[in-house]
Amino acid sequence: MIGQGLKPRGAGWSGQAAVAQIFSSEDPESLRGPQFELAWCDELAKWRHPDETFDMLQFGLRLGQRPRQLVTTTPRAVPLLKRIMADPTTACVRIATQDNSANLAPGFLEAIEGRYGGTRLGRQELGGELIEDPAEGHLLKQVFDLGEVSRAGQAFRAELRSMAQQLDAVRGRVYGRRCDANLGDHRCRVTLDAPELTGMGTVTAVANGAKLRVIGIESFEDGWFRYGLATWQSGVNTGVSVAVLNHTRHDDGTEIELWSPMADAPQEGDTLQLTSGCDKTFKTCREKFANVLNFKGFPHLPGSDFAYGYAGENGLHDGAPVVP
Repeated sequence: MIGQGLKPRGAGWSGQAAVAQIFSSEDPESLRGPQFELAWCDELAKWRHPDETFDMLQFGLRLGQRPRQLVTTTPRAVPLLKRIMADPTTACVRIATQDNSANLAPGFLEAIEGRYGGTRLGRQELGGELIEDPAEGHLLKQVFDLGEVSRAGQAFRAELRSMAQQLDAVRGRVYGRRCDANLGDHRCRVTLDAPELTGMGTVTAVANGAKLRVIGIESFEDGWFRYGLATWQSGVNTGVSVAVLNHTRHDDGTEIELWSPMADAPQEGDTLQLTSGCDKTFKTCREKFANVLNFKGFPHLPGSDFAYGYAGENGLHDGAPVVP
């Protein structure tokens, strides 16, 4: 193994011929003489003497039937790394921090992406992106990130986001009256599989792929599944989940409106499971879910116009909260 700041040392396994040695890029000459079958080069882009160390290693990789070397590093646009990646005998594998989320501490990704997401350092350290420096002698006047791409007729339209757009991005939590937890997650703690929050319905009619007439959920009050989730249990969309825009009761049945039409139109007789929705207000949390202890918002926070308000003779001055 070769790394930055390591002291040469060795390790062996009793009863076996395998021997591991550790070298430091601080001393390329320490690689003069030893010979290897396999080498692991860790954080190569931060080596103090990258070219000298790597060159000396190549002379020592001469044992076995197939000498190999493994390079693991955060990508930086150093000449040696670019040379290795351009070599046709190199097999490149890229992985982002998000791909390793199962092995990271809870909350780490949210915190680190809130601080560095969208920045040059974040693209390099979190996204594993090799970012080239501007060519010497060129003046970089404007930088844009590619945003939403859409197709209109025979042409594609691409959104260009300037660096100023990052000022509008939400970083971390926002102090607001509405709850910022997701219904049913570890912060909300509402159990969504409770019978009073989940219903099974059967489609009786379909209009434009997004509006459905459904039977089987008549016992739920108007709007109960608004902002909730519909998961198809049968038909061509089995297993697909889609957000619910509205839930309206009529004299002749119940209408469920989806946020967007299904790619494959539902058919009469298809069944779906409906999960209750939440508009994230304190009133809904209290009256619909009885979950005020887990409300993750600030319902009594004064609005932006509060500083301009004043007591009037027609107002109710009883000390009640601004938000009921």
